[in-house]
Amino acid sequence: MNDFVISYLYSYTGTVLNVTLFLFFIPFFYKSLLKKKSASTGNHYTEGKITWSEYGLFAKDRSDLIVKEALVSYSYKVNGKLYVGELGTSIFRQAQLAQQNPEGSTLTVYYSIDDPSFSKGHFPPNLLDIFILVLLRFCIAIGMVNIIPAYIWWLINLN
Repeated sequence: MNDFVISYLYSYTGTVLNVTLFLFFIPFFYKSLLKKKSASTGNHYTEGKITWSEYGLFAKDRSDLIVKEALVSYSYKVNGKLYVGELGTSIFRQAQLAQQNPEGSTLTVYYSIDDPSFSKGHFPPNLLDIFILVLLRFCIAIGMVNIIPAYIWWLINLN
């Protein structure tokens, strides 16, 4: 498998496609990073309200997998428009997350002035976390676009 990936990436098809994708997606990556960056300064915040807080067993992403986790969501307004967000934590602190954020309680919501739908409850997001989130989306986009050309290249070069 590794030989296939390396040979595809170094092939003319793989190189041209990935350089083109990189040049195409990098402006979107950079723009998304800049939009979310203002949230990390902590200068833009508002009061939000916990609208749902529960710790229990939930189905995961429309599958048969059942996981025990906390679901805590909040709502907040920016310039009269209502937004929603979710609180998250490590798998080891799920019960505490729901206990510390009961439904109806308030919290400080830090948001991006350029994209108010991007927010973080209780404290501003770390710039590194924002960078990793945007980079991950960038890599997923490139990976998804590569699947079909890589498969076709593999079929053509199947000896």
